[in-house]
Amino acid sequence: MSHTTKLAKAALILVTLGAVTAATVGRAEDTPAKQWVWLKEQGVWGYGYKIKDGPHRGRWKIDAGTKVSPEELTPTSDPYGFAAVLNAHRAAAGLPALAYDHSLSEWAATNNAAQAAKGMGHHVVPNCYQNCAWNSTSAEEAASDWMNSRGHRANMLNPSVTRFGIAYGPGPYWTMNAQ
Repeated sequence: MSHTTKLAKAALILVTLGAVTAATVGRAEDTPAKQWVWLKEQGVWGYGYKIKDGPHRGRWKIDAGTKVSPEELTPTSDPYGFAAVLNAHRAAAGLPALAYDHSLSEWAATNNAAQAAKGMGHHVVPNCYQNCAWNSTSAEEAASDWMNSRGHRANMLNPSVTRFGIAYGPGPYWTMNAQ
């Protein structure tokens, strides 16, 4: 094989590799980031991305099964079993049990929605003690994470509080309010 042929083949390989890399990078850039959004017309939250091109440009493509109404985010009782977990920690510290409070759960759900829209750290100030968690898989895991954090632990074991509220979602957000 001549030197010119070798150079031509090497150039062809480099061009081909460059095209494959550009196509791969292009695909990654074209994939929009998903997020939780409020779908005002439908009155629900949904997880998806905003369509950039085509006839549906500016509309949201929502993943199947992710639409959640505000009522579903605010439990009327303790569906996560958090009361048992929280009150076990309080009993171990010699503190009385806390009662479940629906209005504190409403504030917790509002806080989760704000965090889903804006990111972690966007607390909705409910005039109470508030713990937030991201990506915990259960109430037990959220409580364990909070117990391992000095400030969150203090909120859970505050002797002056008598009631709590808890909410999970939209997104991987947990919020506990205590008052």
